[in-house]
Amino acid sequence: MPSPRSVSRERSSFGGEGRPLSSASMTSLGTMAWSMVGDEAPRRLEGGWLRVDQPFDLTGRPTTPYYAHPQRLVSQFEEPAEVLSKRKISMELVRAAKAGSAAEIDKLLSEGADANFVDPMGVSPVMKAAQIGNLDALNRLLEETPDLTLVNEDGRNALHLALYWGQCLGDDQGGCVGALVRAGCARNHLDHNGEFPVDLMCRALVPQPKVHTKRMKLLAPLRASLNCRAINTSDFDEIFDDSEDPFVVQEKLDAQAASVFGLKERAYTFGVVEKGEERRQRIKISNTGTLPCVVSLTIAPQSEDVDEESFPLSIEPKSLSLQQRAFDYVEVILKAGAGGKFTGVFTASVQAEGAPAGAAEEAAAERERLAFQVRAEVPRDPDEPEPAPAKKGGKKPAKKKKK
Repeated sequence: MPSPRSVSRERSSFGGEGRPLSSASMTSLGTMAWSMVGDEAPRRLEGGWLRVDQPFDLTGRPTTPYYAHPQRLVSQFEEPAEVLSKRKISMELVRAAKAGSAAEIDKLLSEGADANFVDPMGVSPVMKAAQIGNLDALNRLLEETPDLTLVNEDGRNALHLALYWGQCLGDDQGGCVGALVRAGCARNHLDHNGEFPVDLMCRALVPQPKVHTKRMKLLAPLRASLNCRAINTSDFDEIFDDSEDPFVVQEKLDAQAASVFGLKERAYTFGVVEKGEERRQRIKISNTGTLPCVVSLTIAPQSEDVDEESFPLSIEPKSLSLQQRAFDYVEVILKAGAGGKFTGVFTASVQAEGAPAGAAEEAAAERERLAFQVRAEVPRDPDEPEPAPAKKGGKKPAKKKKK
């Protein structure tokens, strides 16, 4: 059987030159490309790509071969040489992350390799270093601040892979596992099987009982840092999934918007509400962390000049207790009284156990907080006075002494 390199350079029976393409040529129609293979005899190329000889198109004219991948579709246009060159050197970076040294990683990065490159299986250099346990290579790659949200074809991030293979050796801080946690790799990301990274701890080592037991003991001190308390703070289609209107979440608000959440403004508006009317909007709070959590909820005037006692927006209940992967609802309530335009800030935050220990914990606490505006307008009567500003407490300013 010819080598992948020689196969990629073969000419079709109609004289067309085969053009091996990179993952950068993909479009979103991967399933269509794979279904087009049909009964043709594909030839496997380097990196999982397949060459498919299509003798005729729909008009009966001969066509040149195209290249497909089980998850991806590529265009039939040749890429510039510099793109292919960068893909090649980036693929070498993935290989170097497996067995290479930090110096070799340095060399490839200086030559233009992409630290966020992913191979056809979705594996990045960081994932490969974490999976193999190459701590030196991983530390060097983390200096490039790579994208730690990348996942492979199983939906697993670098922390999933490091824990699956129990890669905690190399230093006294947890090896690759500890390095990824300190770098901020998501501890509450679910793979395609619905499992957190901590759920996979040393699973690949189960057939080796002695090794499995040893690695589990080494990882035991890290278990607390591998778990987290978190809530959904970004998927607003999920947050407003209980709304009667399926189109409550929109890109932006317009002047006539009512009972709508605008992603651009990050605000929900009740619109114009008549005096004496009461409106309610249910909000779904989901536990996306690995542990049970208690969530505190508030809604307060955005401006300090507004009197909280007369503020028409409120929330019920003010606290929720959620088990792992559970959810519950709260209601934002508008009781239209005095006329005017009102803006409040809805906040749902996970109650932390103890004081934050450092900057990483403070950043995590910020990610565990859901906040957005809530707006409403109540028409004011012609003879209705302007609302009085809230009284501000505090000491009176000291009088200036006469010279």
